[in-house]
Amino acid sequence: MLDDFHGEIEWQHARGELKKILPEYEPKDLPLSHPIFHSYFDLDGVVQVPGIAALVQGVTYEKGGVTPHYMGVENKNGRLMIFITRNCDLGDAWEWINDSRYPAQFGVVAYKVGMNVITYAMSH
Repeated sequence: MLDDFHGEIEWQHARGELKKILPEYEPKDLPLSHPIFHSYFDLDGVVQVPGIAALVQGVTYEKGGVTPHYMGVENKNGRLMIFITRNCDLGDAWEWINDSRYPAQFGVVAYKVGMNVITYAMSH
């Protein structure tokens, strides 16, 4: 799983690193019908889960990464090998959920996505 990178410069860096380990595969946006979004919780949208630094500034995005993406790298059989949350920071939501300054709505989404990733990884 890749998380907590924002904007085009960081995306190009992450994409380049992925190409080093899996040169024959291309990351792509996953449709909401993908099993990972329904492996435990049913998720019906892509939510930009912000990092704490962005929230302090009053926004949900960083470094120009306004549009969130839930992406993946699938093998030739369609099995998801890498799950990517681009322009999101699920890790901060997991870390800050118990802090009253962090909005619970983002923490709940982050936990749902995380639990789906774990369930998917253990069952597919």
